[in-house]
Amino acid sequence: VRQNLTRYITTHDRMVDLHARLFSPDPTTGEAATAGIEKLREMVSAVAGACDKVYSDLIERHDKTSKIHSALALLNKHHDILSLPAQIKHSASVGAYDKVVLGYSKALNTLGGSSVETVQRLLAEVEAQVSRAKVELRSHLRDIDAFVIDLSKAILHLTKLESLQNQVPKPQTPNPQTLNPKPKP
Repeated sequence: VRQNLTRYITTHDRMVDLHARLFSPDPTTGEAATAGIEKLREMVSAVAGACDKVYSDLIERHDKTSKIHSALALLNKHHDILSLPAQIKHSASVGAYDKVVLGYSKALNTLGGSSVETVQRLLAEVEAQVSRAKVELRSHLRDIDAFVIDLSKAILHLTKLESLQNQVPKPQTPNPQTLNPKPKP
């Protein structure tokens, strides 16, 4: 503040001087300088109109790109969660059932218990991929030529998926009594 005090005082003095020039009477005619003020207003409004013409499209495009950038940032922020169904499907197709169990656990921890429709749809997609993986595991159990270690891993993965599926939290709905409590008499 101390460093800019002289600048502030100089600027203030200039503003006072400008105000005095604009609103003081003309020394030759004795009339107020309102005509100059009106001319200045007209020039400023003409410049403002020209700026609107030039920059209105640019401002609209900037607003659109800002909205697109914020949506993209939101998608990037939640990329891991939004790609869980595809990750589970890919892991099941290559036989990486450990990753299926981890992905399902992550989905339940992050998405479970939400009452938002989009989150419920995403969780339903995850559930569908897990159901397909469980069908594949059960068909693997029916394979007579499979190794015992592979069968034990299939049983382990099936039990983990079943136990996780039994722990699925139900969506929370707001209680109307807590939202609008009745006054006590």
